[in-house]
Amino acid sequence: MKTQKMLLNFLIVFWVIVSNGCSFEPKSYSINPEMYDTRPGHSMALEVKVAAISLGTYGSGTKNDLQKNADKLESLFREAKKQGAQLAVAQEGAIDGYIGHSIFLWDYTNPPHVFYETAIYIDDPIIKQFRNLAEELDMCLVFGFAEKIDNDVYNTAIFIDNKGEIAGKYHKMQGGDLVRAPEHVLEKSKGKYPSKWYYHPGTENRAFDTPFGRCGMLICNDGWNPALARIAVLDGARYLLMCAKGGLAESYTAAAVARARENGVPVVKANYGICEIISEGEMVAMQKATSGDASSAEIMLVDTIAISPLPSRENRDAQERAFLEGRRQGINWSWRKYERHLGGGTPKDPHKVIILEE
Repeated sequence: MKTQKMLLNFLIVFWVIVSNGCSFEPKSYSINPEMYDTRPGHSMALEVKVAAISLGTYGSGTKNDLQKNADKLESLFREAKKQGAQLAVAQEGAIDGYIGHSIFLWDYTNPPHVFYETAIYIDDPIIKQFRNLAEELDMCLVFGFAEKIDNDVYNTAIFIDNKGEIAGKYHKMQGGDLVRAPEHVLEKSKGKYPSKWYYHPGTENRAFDTPFGRCGMLICNDGWNPALARIAVLDGARYLLMCAKGGLAESYTAAAVARARENGVPVVKANYGICEIISEGEMVAMQKATSGDASSAEIMLVDTIAISPLPSRENRDAQERAFLEGRRQGINWSWRKYERHLGGGTPKDPHKVIILEE
């Protein structure tokens, strides 16, 4: 009986792994407090150089040319590394060319079975290609792709850490592409695509640990909904990454800034034709296509974000020590200036002496 129970448990675990295409264990990371900027007069934060990348028109001009898109993305990640990036973020559907978008626009040239065949499992050689690249470059990589799980396809963003491990992934939860395929289109697929969904909607938004602290991710239309960003932040996210295939409208940029300010976290958004980096509530860098087809513009935007640490006694004390040191330096500077004004001498006010020697 005991042996049978052990076998049953093994089969259950095996089924869970197989049913998810490939399973991975969320990693935990230890951040050395010395990595945070604790200079006097500064808010305690971890400064991280990031890159937001747009491949242009699907990276190759062909929506379902996965390997060509992957090779193009690899070359851009290598360029980001040359520019000093520690974390590089590419747009929604970077690998498959966001084939679901044509379906959302009622273009049925890619029927459901083609859509399904274009999706890949998380253990696909293309994902392995980027895991190897992340380890080689010692850089964290984020990008969007169509993920196959059982008979469904999810609009997915993946975070690969600088050791080549999968730190986390996210399934898009809101948007027009999360729709059921029309019956006449399903009929044309002749049973080759078992699901009635195009992109199957995600069911949860969870932050996950990364080398820079806990991270939350959103995909395109998710960014319009304040609740989705707040869920990740309430789960401990200290920064948000957005992979998008959205428009160039100022309202879309304003939405990203709003999510950053509402939650007090930096936001890095990689979009077709426009990329944005927001830190400490302000737009620190933005690059936008100015002419022609915006979606064909290749963009490499690199700048620095400041990631605040999670609340803890250790972090509280580090920030307090920085404040006290800044106060001491400021008082010393003020007194020296006062001494020069008086022509020298020593302080006669005992209180000032105590503060000066604090």
